[in-house]
Amino acid sequence: VNVTVTDDDADTIPEVSGEFPVLEWLVGSEITPVVLAAGSGGNVPLTYALTPELPDGVTFTPTTRTLSGTPAAPVASTRYTYTVGDSDENTEAGDAATAEFTITVKQPALVSSKASLAVEEGGAGGTFTVKLAALPKADVPVSLESGDAGAASVSPASLTFTAANHNVARTVTVKGVQDDDFDDETVDITLTASGGYDGVAATVVVTVDDDETDTAPSFDGQAQDQEWTADRLITTVTLPEATGGNGELTYTLSPDPPEGVVFDPVTRTLSGTPKSPQDATEYTYKATDADRNTADSDAASQTFAITVKRLALVLSATELTVDEEAHDTTFTVKLASQPTGDVTVTIVSDRSIVTTDPVSLTFIPAEYGTPRTVTLTGVQDDDSDDETTDIELSAAGGGYDGVTASVEVTVDDDEVPETDSAPVFGGQAPDLAWVADRVIEPVVLPAATGGNGDLTYTLSPEPPASVTFDSTTRTLSGTATATQDAVEYTYTVTDADENTEATDAATQTFTIEVRRRESDKASFVSYAGVPSRMVAGGTATVTVTMQNTGTSTWSSSAGYELGSQRPDDNETWGVSRVALPADVAPNETVDLTFTITAPAKVGRHDFRWRMVWGTNGWFGTRTDLLKIRVEDPSFGDAAIGEQTWGKDSAIAALVLPEASGSAAPFTYSLTPELPDGVSFAPSSRTISGTPRVVQEATEYTWTATDANGGTATLVFSITVAEQAAAAAAAAVAGSPSEPAVAFSFQGGDAGGEESSGWTADSGDAAIARPPAGLDGGAPGAAAMLLRGSAGGGDEAPDAAITEQWIPVEGGTYRLSACMLRENASDNVYVDFDGGSGRDGDFLDAHLVARSTGVWECRAVTKCIPESVGAVRVRAVREGANLGDAWFDRIELKRLAACGPLDG
Repeated sequence: VNVTVTDDDADTIPEVSGEFPVLEWLVGSEITPVVLAAGSGGNVPLTYALTPELPDGVTFTPTTRTLSGTPAAPVASTRYTYTVGDSDENTEAGDAATAEFTITVKQPALVSSKASLAVEEGGAGGTFTVKLAALPKADVPVSLESGDAGAASVSPASLTFTAANHNVARTVTVKGVQDDDFDDETVDITLTASGGYDGVAATVVVTVDDDETDTAPSFDGQAQDQEWTADRLITTVTLPEATGGNGELTYTLSPDPPEGVVFDPVTRTLSGTPKSPQDATEYTYKATDADRNTADSDAASQTFAITVKRLALVLSATELTVDEEAHDTTFTVKLASQPTGDVTVTIVSDRSIVTTDPVSLTFIPAEYGTPRTVTLTGVQDDDSDDETTDIELSAAGGGYDGVTASVEVTVDDDEVPETDSAPVFGGQAPDLAWVADRVIEPVVLPAATGGNGDLTYTLSPEPPASVTFDSTTRTLSGTATATQDAVEYTYTVTDADENTEATDAATQTFTIEVRRRESDKASFVSYAGVPSRMVAGGTATVTVTMQNTGTSTWSSSAGYELGSQRPDDNETWGVSRVALPADVAPNETVDLTFTITAPAKVGRHDFRWRMVWGTNGWFGTRTDLLKIRVEDPSFGDAAIGEQTWGKDSAIAALVLPEASGSAAPFTYSLTPELPDGVSFAPSSRTISGTPRVVQEATEYTWTATDANGGTATLVFSITVAEQAAAAAAAAVAGSPSEPAVAFSFQGGDAGGEESSGWTADSGDAAIARPPAGLDGGAPGAAAMLLRGSAGGGDEAPDAAITEQWIPVEGGTYRLSACMLRENASDNVYVDFDGGSGRDGDFLDAHLVARSTGVWECRAVTKCIPESVGAVRVRAVREGANLGDAWFDRIELKRLAACGPLDG
């Protein structure tokens, strides 16, 4: 027997790599299985081991490298060694790979908002909250027990947490002592958990105190006035902390911070992003202690102001002097807040006096706080000596559109007298805050001394509207009629010599703010007639309904109007302001009806409005923001309903919608080919004939092409069914099952009497029998008719609306109706009038006729809150208004409380 012993020198060492976690588990909670990293290299197969012993209830499976189980007891943070060995005969430690990680097993805990609590003898007591620190595996009852029932009691005496609400804080109330025996003593409230938290306990120490020594809290500092910029994140502001008082201090701020900013009373911080500009508004910051003294003198209070400014350009100088011979001087420009994109600042001057270099600046968001230098070059000839000009700066892009600033430049070649002295002010002008439309108390600005000769006083820019500055008496007086944010004014005194340099004058700055009257408030109610699409240059009559929610009466004579928004006073729709039709008293609503003209630019354009009081500024809520698509050409809001025809049965002639636009005439096309037996006449836009073949629902495209090659399209479907199937479909559509009626329209006789309780804005509503010859027959003894211009109506292209207010009590309601439209270019529907109720709003719902020439019955359920009180149910025919619209079985029925039926 030949035996060969091979000493394989190719002995390799295993390796292990990867991230090893720090594991923290909870007693009694099953862990998520942990798979440790696999080894590589070595002489396979590899083996895996873990030391020291794992916590009770947890196992390690070497074959799968998996940790699993449920820890049974707490374990302090312990380091574990994970060893990967191979299968050769080398048992040295160096022939294995190791990695280390830690495991900690924690006890579940009860979390209380307070470890100690003070209550007064006979007082209302105090509260604290309790929650579980970790998700339990079963319901956890928590009992609460006072150490001495005579000293304090708790309510409730027990709590039960489930897995779903384990981390929801639950309030516990502690009541004070019942007699004087326990004054100034303490009692422990013990909380004990069972279930998945067996053995877990917590304690709240309650101190009972009837100390008659009442102290008031006081602040350790003063809250500073804040100036923020709209739509820009503010730096978090921490308001001063108070000390003293009796018991825990509570912080409040009134009124509410500007929209988009929140006040956290626990951390005493203001944070967020203000949404819109706000005049300087005074806020009251208050600290109240926990005793029973509710007098104002037992609380600390201080005030500060918050101003939210619009975006601004910041200049290093508002006035400069250019020497004719020296020529050059500079100023700097920067953005006051970070833009949303690149911003271009254009600089324009009177080139006969000065030039600028550069003539435009571009800021990117990262550079918004970086000053950029602009150089001014002096006069071009001697004719411009001692003249002034304004350098105008305008910003565009990045949210800065419409922001402007200016620098006044004086060209001067006067020589400075040798005995020259500059004037000096004797005091500082204060910052001023006035209320619009009220006479101001005259303000005398400080006088100056020194200088050469008589002194002259100027104020820049001009004071607010209807306020005058008397330079002789240095007095501001009048009635501020227009609101404005805090604007910085420069007050200058110059002497009588020929030295016009800035150093030969005294200047100081102060601010003037004119606040809006609190009595002006407005709320947006609804739109009517606003199209979703328009042709360029086309017109539409729209109505905006607003409500006066303030205490002053609106009138045109006083300057109240509806103004366009995004941006303010834009003329995108051909009009920027809309006059009131009549005075509007507090709590009244007003319908502002006006004609809009679509812009020439094709695309989506903003449509939004807001109330404005002359030059005093905007007030109240803005209307909803709509996007109207401008097309050229366009079919507007016209639509073509789905068509269902019967084979071998002549169809009712279908006239397709006409386009409008600025580049007429139009050519029309219809694709694909119509069913055999049906033809299309482009000159009259009419489909007619008798379909000879069955056809599944097929999509057709109706296209209008203008002289410039622009197109507009509408899409609809055509189905041709066997005669029996078409008749069955018509029978189903025309013969709805009779529902139980909670509210219903009830027609009059066949002579055209209008139903009692319904109104029609355009006067073309009538009660009559359905026209003869339509599939489905008459759905009732009489139906309600809204007549179109081609059907004998008022021959005007206006919408017809019937309506009636219906009381509701809150709950899930079903709105249902049967409708028939004669022309596919009309929109026929029943709705809730935009979801606007008598006392509140809710989500709207519409029942829309989708077919032409057949009866359709539809229904929808909707949750209507109890706060609504009553809803306005409408039957509407709008759009081209060419054909008649018929309605029957309009009903509103309460089904149940709001719940899963809502839709």
